[in-house]
Amino acid sequence: MSTTLVIDPKTYAQMLAALATLPKKVGGLVVRKALSAWGGVVKRVEVAKAKRGATGLLAKSIKVNVVAPDESFNILHHGKPPRVEVGPVKGFSGLATSTGASRRRLTVAKARKIVAAGGKNVRVRPSRYAHLVEAGIAGKKHITPAPFVEPAAREGAGPGMEALSRQLGKGIIEEAAKLAARS
Repeated sequence: MSTTLVIDPKTYAQMLAALATLPKKVGGLVVRKALSAWGGVVKRVEVAKAKRGATGLLAKSIKVNVVAPDESFNILHHGKPPRVEVGPVKGFSGLATSTGASRRRLTVAKARKIVAAGGKNVRVRPSRYAHLVEAGIAGKKHITPAPFVEPAAREGAGPGMEALSRQLGKGIIEEAAKLAARS
């Protein structure tokens, strides 16, 4: 579950034509930085919307991943446009302690003290319950949905595209100036 920006092939071709003045590796770097700028804007909005729960680990687990298939070693991926994924990552976990029905986040030092005193800690993985926060839970333990991925994508789309175009233009100018200085 994540927000993904995929650039359509026509726009990608136009972007590559604009980057034709730069070497392929340098142009790829400029595109990656511009896509990261878009992801950073959307991530900030998503983190603000995901602040729910006592632990706050869901907001901390949101990361930006830029995927550039042309830079992979798999020849079958070449020609596909790059994409940006923003959302909770699977490998993120944190410590929490349960006190009755509530949980709170712990630092490592506090977790060690609790274990030394005979208490128990819980390893929390926010990516495993992010979809439940997004869609809610029906039934006896009804939890109302608190969507944060889709609204963040809508809210961050305009400012994110401005950041992408600004970073792309700035990157092309900077890299072209570096190439001219070397020549």
